[in-house]
Amino acid sequence: MKELYAESTHKAGAFLDELYQSEEKYKTGWARDAKRNVAFANGDQSIDPSAAPIWVDDDPVVNKHANARQNSYQGDEIESIIRVLVSYMTRSKPVAETFADSKDEKSKNIAKVAQRIVEAKYDIDHEYENSRMAARLGLIVGTVFGEDYWDRNKGGYVPNEDGQGQPVLDDQGQQTSQQTGNNAVAIHTPLSISVDHSVVDFKDQPYIGKHAVVDVDWAREQFEQNEPG
Repeated sequence: MKELYAESTHKAGAFLDELYQSEEKYKTGWARDAKRNVAFANGDQSIDPSAAPIWVDDDPVVNKHANARQNSYQGDEIESIIRVLVSYMTRSKPVAETFADSKDEKSKNIAKVAQRIVEAKYDIDHEYENSRMAARLGLIVGTVFGEDYWDRNKGGYVPNEDGQGQPVLDDQGQQTSQQTGNNAVAIHTPLSISVDHSVVDFKDQPYIGKHAVVDVDWAREQFEQNEPG
């Protein structure tokens, strides 16, 4: 792991290349099994995993022509079982309680406000929909990840200021601004998460990576890097 943090960009890059190759090898086999599981959950008991549908915008898309699949068993027994299990798993609302750290009225009032914020965020973050998605994906593909992160593309706009509290202007002399950001929640399958597969216990993972497609200029701005690649 120390190579990942090496000062030499070539050494760190070589380590990342090795990591990506290992990740691709692992996920190729995993994706094949996951596609078969998705097909079964959708009532498509095909014996050919390459013909199993993939999910695009939460809808199954079959890769092969229907004529090539006419002898495949079609049924919905597994789908109905998963639907019932998801219903049981999401019947109770997740509970998060806040408590005052002392007996004075100020602490009690802060705890009450915090509890109201927690309850409001349950609706704002669409936690019910996320819990159903997590339950369904967990039952179908076996593993699911939840991410709670700070989304800088949310929130209101505030003016930019320099270190002395002066407004930051653009080339036309106009006041610049940026969004405050807000917390967000996302559900991921193992296809979009990278870990060290040699580590069995998740708590001992040396790194956790998330796959995302971003604009190159945005990445350079966020990470303040202008290195090749």
